[in-house]
Amino acid sequence: MAVLHFSHSGVCVSDIERSTAFYRDEFGFTHFSFNVDKIAEVGRDVVAAGGRVMQEAQVGTPNDKSCVFVTDPDGCLTELVKNPAAPTPTPTT
Repeated sequence: MAVLHFSHSGVCVSDIERSTAFYRDEFGFTHFSFNVDKIAEVGRDVVAAGGRVMQEAQVGTPNDKSCVFVTDPDGCLTELVKNPAAPTPTPTT
């Protein structure tokens, strides 16, 4: 399994004006996103390390996920994305 590179972070807000000011003037985020080569393998590694694969937050077919959210043992979100169109940098572990 290889994490290919950081992909993006996402922000969900309930008050756009307040949140625009906060994120413009301060800093915050809801999750990290990483491009990976094999989502199922990374998901198994997450569970083995005490995290959870969020079954309700997956995109793709049952046998070929293109996106899945996982949590660490504290519940922090990470998005795993398999994006064949993305450039393939040297994998890191």
